[in-house]
Amino acid sequence: MNSAIPSLIVAFLAIPSLIHAQDTDGDGLDDSIETSIGTDPFDQDTDDDGLSDGEEVNGINGIILNPLNPDSDGDSLQDGTEMGRDVGWPGAPQNGISGTDINTFIPDADTITTTDPLDDDSDDDGLLDGDEDANQDGNYSGIELDPNLFDSDDDGISDGIERGITSPVGTGTNLNVFVPDLDPTTTTNPRKRDTDRGGLADGIEDWNRNGMVDAGEVDPNNALDDSKLAFRVDPMYEGLSATFRVFMGAPNSLFFVCFSRLGPGPFTTGGGLTLDLTYPIGQLPTLYLDNRGEGKLGPYLVPPGMTANTNIWFQGVQFDLLGATTIEVSDMVPVTVKAVIPPSTDMVQIPTGHYDMGDHSGTGEASARPVHRVNLDSFFIDKFEVTNAKYVDYLNSANVDVISSSVYQVGGAAREICLLTNGISYNGNAFVVALGKDNHPVVGVTWFGAALYCNYLSQFIGRAPCYDETTFECDFSSKGYRLPTEAEWEFACRGGATNPYYLYSWGGNSISGGDANFDWIIGTTTSVGSYSPNDFGVHDMSGNVWEWCNDWYDSSYYANSELTNPTGPTSGSRNVLRGGSFTDDKFYLRNSLRRYYRPASRGHYLGFRVVAGIVW
Repeated sequence: MNSAIPSLIVAFLAIPSLIHAQDTDGDGLDDSIETSIGTDPFDQDTDDDGLSDGEEVNGINGIILNPLNPDSDGDSLQDGTEMGRDVGWPGAPQNGISGTDINTFIPDADTITTTDPLDDDSDDDGLLDGDEDANQDGNYSGIELDPNLFDSDDDGISDGIERGITSPVGTGTNLNVFVPDLDPTTTTNPRKRDTDRGGLADGIEDWNRNGMVDAGEVDPNNALDDSKLAFRVDPMYEGLSATFRVFMGAPNSLFFVCFSRLGPGPFTTGGGLTLDLTYPIGQLPTLYLDNRGEGKLGPYLVPPGMTANTNIWFQGVQFDLLGATTIEVSDMVPVTVKAVIPPSTDMVQIPTGHYDMGDHSGTGEASARPVHRVNLDSFFIDKFEVTNAKYVDYLNSANVDVISSSVYQVGGAAREICLLTNGISYNGNAFVVALGKDNHPVVGVTWFGAALYCNYLSQFIGRAPCYDETTFECDFSSKGYRLPTEAEWEFACRGGATNPYYLYSWGGNSISGGDANFDWIIGTTTSVGSYSPNDFGVHDMSGNVWEWCNDWYDSSYYANSELTNPTGPTSGSRNVLRGGSFTDDKFYLRNSLRRYYRPASRGHYLGFRVVAGIVW
């Protein structure tokens, strides 16, 4: 796992160059800094990993490493090898020298196998990078597996599962989500698509790709099972979608995936074709099989009206225009929908994934650097900022005091919740919203008021609240509503766009009045959803109102952030805000821009949206 970078490293990065700076070993670090952080001022590569001490401390492409640990992620590959430098064995003749200094390392001739020195399993297949690159030289050859390729033989099963590892129910991309395979007899060859050479890829025989022969599956190590046309349907997981893969079809033929929501048939068409499906029958777009008789279709969203734990029945129809058999029908496949249902119709699910968080343009503030890798589990987030109408529903059900134009929590820590503004008022009996302001984002809400609203929603749908209403500590193990972490907010804001990383949430580097509400163009808030969503289906992540995040703010946090599901510093005096508002110019609307206010702040441009955990 990752080794902590000594805190002194970060501290010294902020110290201006000394008047009499000296760098004896030429590694880019002043001798006094090396002495303080524990590196050797006479050895440019103290930990002998192929990277100079200066490179590791100052960062390479935004990645900061520990100059005292040659293998930061513990995957048995040295950091230098993972970053694209081939290890010349100390004293090897081709190096012309002996010793362990940095000049014994030469550039990696196979840059495809460059891996992540902060991720012990770069391709998330369940195998350590060092296990896949068996001789640990940074090159992929012979019987080795590519540490950047999840499924080396493209049979639909990850390399780790084929090697005898299976993943349990759950999310995440680190090695700790994998557990030993309980049925080692189904271990297959990760370098062969069809281990038993019977004609079916391993992934169609091990239908659910769990490394075990389950009911309805055939043994990928027994060629006698591979006897007929088959097509595979990926189970519908949290992404609310399905992917279809066809094996053993006729080369260069047409293939149609048909489905029924009502059950198995039979049903005979007017042309005399009998399907094992009940009418009405839907059809997905035509799939053209390749010269091996294989193809992939999708992903496609679950049909409207389908909910978790219900079934959809699929069947394939092949039109072989060149062969003796014109039409052939595959087996019928029932698939249970395992998709999770949003806790609210106004929420969208953000998939499990990873991204490089921070300022990629290099033109922002130092607090948004270094750029660093973040892995996140799936979560739900509001499509829109919380509106006046929704917040008034909370206020009218809560135990609160109104003093002048401020609303206070009764009980708990007795915190101020909000300032009555932007259309919300109290008439002595109830909180009301002014005409035309129902769908505007609520503003003037303190961080405490946002957290209390989250608890109200959790209790309303029967989930455990996340926040203690006296200390306001957040229980991240709860599946209730809460404010997004800063990492979750930026991931949702970027909409999945990582190549390239854009400045703004809609996937672009330019901005106009048609994209967002900013720079006093309108002069006040606009109704939520007035502008187009990003590719995740989330609106107004840039502009309209600043949005509270759960995290405490620390300008240097990115240098020490956790790799997986970071939740921010453990303490602080100010909380993070993201997104910019109708009062801010375009600089403050960028995806990576960080701001902070005290949690009791309640400005006329401060709003929020909420997230919720996944419940299966």
